[in-house]
Amino acid sequence: MPLEALRIIDANLNRASEGLRLLEDMARFLLNDAEISQQLKDMRHNLAQEAKPAGVRLLSQRDSEHDVGATLTLPSPFEGEAQQDLPGLVTANAKRAEESLRVIAELAKITTGEPNAEFSQV
Repeated sequence: MPLEALRIIDANLNRASEGLRLLEDMARFLLNDAEISQQLKDMRHNLAQEAKPAGVRLLSQRDSEHDVGATLTLPSPFEGEAQQDLPGLVTANAKRAEESLRVIAELAKITTGEPNAEFSQV
């Protein structure tokens, strides 16, 4: 897999995990739904487990210091979340996780046309 793809996967793993964590907390603290909370927690932990074999390679490609996106001032689809209602926040984070997982799945196909074993179960 190209090293550039690892950097993108690393960023999207973090994004997906953050989105799932918010959904997990909503299910746990707002809905008081242990089953949904556990399912979301399991998804988040499975994502981390699937990425573990690539962990060092992913971290070696992280370059926050030179990330050109860190200084972009374009409006984010998540900007203004503090004023957003809870259903909107849940929807935004579900989409965030979904889109991030889609990026990971697409990049994992680069070398063989098939998902990499490291990310095949995500």
